[in-house]
Amino acid sequence: KFQYSKTKIISPKIAVIRGELIVDSNVTKPPFWKIKPFSRKLVMSCHHLSEQNIPYYFSELEKFKPDIIQAYPNSIYLLAKTALRIKWRPNWELKAVFTSSEKFTKKNFLIVKKVFKNVFDIYGQAERVARFHTCENLKYHILDNYSYVEFKKENKNYKIIGSNFSNAAMPLYRYDTGDYVSKLPKKNCECGLKSRFVD
Repeated sequence: KFQYSKTKIISPKIAVIRGELIVDSNVTKPPFWKIKPFSRKLVMSCHHLSEQNIPYYFSELEKFKPDIIQAYPNSIYLLAKTALRIKWRPNWELKAVFTSSEKFTKKNFLIVKKVFKNVFDIYGQAERVARFHTCENLKYHILDNYSYVEFKKENKNYKIIGSNFSNAAMPLYRYDTGDYVSKLPKKNCECGLKSRFVD
């Protein structure tokens, strides 16, 4: 989201801890990150996360003070686990952590939430045919204004089928993601959101 001021648009500061190769894998001393030119993004290597290096990451995050962190679940979990051990907490106003691309166990999610507070996991694909995000109850809510999502019953599960709204150059209609959900609850989620959600 963009915040509008009197004369300029202010975008959020974002720290990214995903699969980008920032420095060579044989580098053993920081920096293991860089600020992308002409942006407000600090891109950090997930390949150099270790017990020895994580305190350097904490120092750089404190210096940069991101509004948002985007990370692989395993990357942010490693940070959170170390943070609890050394009693570290973000000392700035971090709005949220967004994770994607890997399976997030409930146990690991709760550890990350304990350190970083607002944590949301996102499901989607490069084809942009479906997008879900978790609420505080770890239920995945469907973003119906992002794409058209259908579910095809197969045995005890439901296959995710999606059609994108935004790619006129290569529209995908009823794209079979090969992914499944286990339940399609009929009632509203206890979090208060009115959108469809899945397990």
